[in-house]
Amino acid sequence: IRACLNMKKGFWQSDWFLGLIITIVFVLIGPSEFIQNLERAAYDLGVRNSERDPGDKVSVIAIDDQSIENIGRWPWSRNVIAEMIDKLHAAGAKVIASTILLSEEQEGTSIKYINGALELLDVGHLTRRGISEIDQAIGLLREGKEELDTDSRLAESFEKSENVVLGMQFNVGQPLGKPDEPLPDFVLSNKLENSFGEISQGRPPFANNAKSPITILGEQASAIGHIATPIDPDGGVRNDLLVLDYYNDYYPSLALMVAAKSLNLGPEDILVKLGDSVNLANLKIKTDAISRMYPFFYQDEEGKSAFKLTSFFDVKEDKVNMDGFKDKIVIIGATAFGVGTSFVTPTEEAMPPGVLLANVVARILNQHFFIVPE
Repeated sequence: IRACLNMKKGFWQSDWFLGLIITIVFVLIGPSEFIQNLERAAYDLGVRNSERDPGDKVSVIAIDDQSIENIGRWPWSRNVIAEMIDKLHAAGAKVIASTILLSEEQEGTSIKYINGALELLDVGHLTRRGISEIDQAIGLLREGKEELDTDSRLAESFEKSENVVLGMQFNVGQPLGKPDEPLPDFVLSNKLENSFGEISQGRPPFANNAKSPITILGEQASAIGHIATPIDPDGGVRNDLLVLDYYNDYYPSLALMVAAKSLNLGPEDILVKLGDSVNLANLKIKTDAISRMYPFFYQDEEGKSAFKLTSFFDVKEDKVNMDGFKDKIVIIGATAFGVGTSFVTPTEEAMPPGVLLANVVARILNQHFFIVPE
């Protein structure tokens, strides 16, 4: 009887037809800016109304306003960074990561050494100079060389610590041809060889340009990961690109490599399942079709950061108990105004790069991320 009654009704009155209409409408308006804005607003609301404990695995040494005021204007001599690496290594830090880009050589400013030596070695009066004055001049030149060659000093610290992870620049975009030049071997050693799945299921975003750290530093880094922060149309950061496709080679993000190193893993232990997940050995990170992770953002409580923030200057001046860094992931990053780029997130309007990296690393290790339903 029900079937007969349904037959008498027009098909436009049936449940299946209503469902079809709703489906078609949402398929058509789903990609619209209105729906995407609604999606982003819902994501932000969900993050702000959720609570998670980031744990104590990750600490941040902040290049803050106090540090800039006392040490001097940015950028600092790399000797200063080298001293910090040495301190953290001596304290037993598990992994040391830096958001400071080191893609250019640094020229020293200690010209006073050279001028002093030239005065002592004044060619016009060299014959009247004694052996002791010439020895002084040679000493000044050697001292100046050490002071000026800050890259070598920093490289020595990297080599000694054996646990420094660096970031490098990748430009996200579709390649149009072939790269201008091959990446150096110290970058190639970080590419991900283990991946499976059909490209039709999804693939990481493309990168069409890369700028690696200078050779003397890159060769001594324990690992290198890309720094490519995806910005939504409204200016916010809501996901992390765990993997990039650079001319058909896959490269991990800085956060992914930091997390891997903290688990005593390398690029060979990272498995990319296209369109599904990225695995660090037995730790599975669920991703969307293009290897993006939708993370949880840890919130500050009563003005106190969710992560332990320690002033760079306080560590430099031995005002901090270094035992607190033992077996920890320590991130060196800027929080000072005007140093580095801050990002808008669901929980902060200006999250410094070091704190953003701390968030992503902690989320990976704690498996605090959102999964987008298929």
